[in-house]
Amino acid sequence: MKLLVYISILFFASGLHAQDYPVRFGELMADGDTVAQRELLNEWWQHDSTDAEYYVACFNFYIQKSMHDIAYISESELRDFNYSKRYTDSAFMIVRKGLALHPDRLDMRFGEIYMYGETVNFEMYTKRLLETVAYSVENNNNWLWTNGEVLENPRELFLKSIQDYQMTIFNSDNDSLRDYALQIADGVLKYYPDHVPSLSNAAVVHIYRKEYDKALEYLLKANALSPEDHVIIMNLAWLYRILGDYENSILYYEMSLEYGDEKANEVAVQAINEMREATNKE
Repeated sequence: MKLLVYISILFFASGLHAQDYPVRFGELMADGDTVAQRELLNEWWQHDSTDAEYYVACFNFYIQKSMHDIAYISESELRDFNYSKRYTDSAFMIVRKGLALHPDRLDMRFGEIYMYGETVNFEMYTKRLLETVAYSVENNNNWLWTNGEVLENPRELFLKSIQDYQMTIFNSDNDSLRDYALQIADGVLKYYPDHVPSLSNAAVVHIYRKEYDKALEYLLKANALSPEDHVIIMNLAWLYRILGDYENSILYYEMSLEYGDEKANEVAVQAINEMREATNKE
């Protein structure tokens, strides 16, 4: 489930009962009327300060406000927008209050984590991810979403989403973030030891660090759990070659031919031929 900047909201009009506040707030957000939004939030809090959707709306209000600072290269060219720390701090504070009352609301947790990524605070991004992973065991993945919706297949959705968040770090191409990637992978494996994507992620970080023996341990376990995973097979083949174990490297490259596409198979065949040629020269 892909998280947007804003946690989901519904729409409606005035004459408000409890269920109407989120709807009216959605209308005001669409209009961009922050004065009216604030007035409604004050009224909403007085009506029911424990309503989960109130905290969702407040979070969205502060995130919207934070995005008003714009950086330009020129008058006609938008470079990027900046998040105002003043307002993102308020957003993080309010979502924490909401989660204290409604800890099973996964939309709040993921919205908070997403924004820590957007504001490039990967220390907190990692901390909140690991807290959520730990809590998933405590609540047995009985997660709720917007408006208290009970999620179908919550465990599978949760682990897939956690993997998406891990990939955000890998896709950043920022080598300094790899420590966080390993923390997350090992944190997931603490509670879900058979989670193949996290085994693979941890192995990749150890490969980058040239800690090849540690990488091999993770990859072998991942391969035992998912023997047809082509990426894992290719990583094992590559790793054995780096370690100078041509026999096992050729074995895994040959195994990869059954699952790879044409381009991957060309790489495998070339590697096999090179290793056999090198072996024959010895």
